[in-house]
Amino acid sequence: AQYNGDSIHSNQCPESIGLGQVRWTYHQSAFADAKAVRSSAYNLDYTYAVWRACYEGQFDWLNTVDRGRTYTAGDAAGCQGLWFSGRWYTDAAVGYMSRVATIASERQWEQASFPPAAPIRIGGSTTPVTTTAPATTVAPTTVAPTTTVAPTTTAAPTTTAAPTTTAAPTTTAAPTTTAAPTTTVAPTPPVASSAAFVEDFSGNTGLDRFTTGVFHRDNFLVAQQSWTGDHDTTCGSPDSQRTIRRDRPDESFYMCRDHLMTSIGDTSGYSIGWFSPKQVFERGVHRTVSWDVNVTDLGNRQWWEVVLIADGEPFLTTVDWVASTAQIEAYHPETIAVGKGPFGNDGNIFSGGQSRDPLGWGHVCGSGAADPEGCASKAIRRSFSMTDNMNGTITFDFLGQKYTYPGQFPDKFQVFFKDHNYTPDKDGVPIGHTWHWDNIVVS
Repeated sequence: AQYNGDSIHSNQCPESIGLGQVRWTYHQSAFADAKAVRSSAYNLDYTYAVWRACYEGQFDWLNTVDRGRTYTAGDAAGCQGLWFSGRWYTDAAVGYMSRVATIASERQWEQASFPPAAPIRIGGSTTPVTTTAPATTVAPTTVAPTTTVAPTTTAAPTTTAAPTTTAAPTTTAAPTTTAAPTTTVAPTPPVASSAAFVEDFSGNTGLDRFTTGVFHRDNFLVAQQSWTGDHDTTCGSPDSQRTIRRDRPDESFYMCRDHLMTSIGDTSGYSIGWFSPKQVFERGVHRTVSWDVNVTDLGNRQWWEVVLIADGEPFLTTVDWVASTAQIEAYHPETIAVGKGPFGNDGNIFSGGQSRDPLGWGHVCGSGAADPEGCASKAIRRSFSMTDNMNGTITFDFLGQKYTYPGQFPDKFQVFFKDHNYTPDKDGVPIGHTWHWDNIVVS
């Protein structure tokens, strides 16, 4: 069919990946090779899908977290704040809502220069012309909120509805079904103990001393249902590969050659794999946390992180400017964190409520690499540590250099080792999405 009677262009207009046009059910080919994921127009679709789901009342999980007990449908401004902060009417959300309202009120909005349409007289009466949009048939949408439970508290990560598109004026919208995100199994409650924790995975044992889990932000930005991890199933060299499957989260944690691997692929808009000792530690009794891990260059969108959280606080957290994208909470002020990102070749140390990059303008890998040998190797693992000096400062050993910053360990804390993945293959597909861990010590 010609468009608007255009005599030059014939046949149906080609479909494009744009705002209001991407529908997984009917446009699956648009998602092939992550084409849609790399489209800014698709990202707009996704943004509006989240706003709409919030406005329609699908985010009732907010009423299960500490700061979200007033969430109801129909609050457009509140949903703007949620998009920005990841939580309902927090200070950050309210500040963002205020800025949006100020910009809207100060802007000079154009007004139509033509008058309303004249009424049509039918049979001596005046009947206004009413334009009615075509009826839209929408199947009931069921959203099963994902609940991630920290060892002694409840902290639900965000459940995001699948992108929902707006029907064109002459069509009826296809029924939209929102898939329920993967549910992360609640960790085994840790045991408080004054004993030191030491695990070197000798004999490929020791994983049972940790709780493990995988968090996926969504179930529709899935570039990979499977990917490869370092060391094949016979535990060959780290350059040999094995298959890891999304629907088998246990496969993301495995041992070879007396150390532990984590491998989370490009399988959600944001994913985190984590493992944590089944023990609660105490400041003063436990003053040092140390570990060995590789610093292989896996691109800028995949990084590891080691976090100390106060016992009972949510553990699915990240640096503030990434938290809203991941739809999890930002670091709490008492959190202590050390990581290779974001993004994956930067350094990050969080203490005293502040993030710092110990490398400044340098990088772990890439331009101005601090460790080019480690970046080029899967087999080399570097030692890292953090020590509470018991005087309001913490000393961090990062790539062989010591940095002392304000801060202290929480009075009672847990330790989480995390594998962050923010659509990592957008930066080029690494051979083996794998971090190699060893010599975990809390003493």
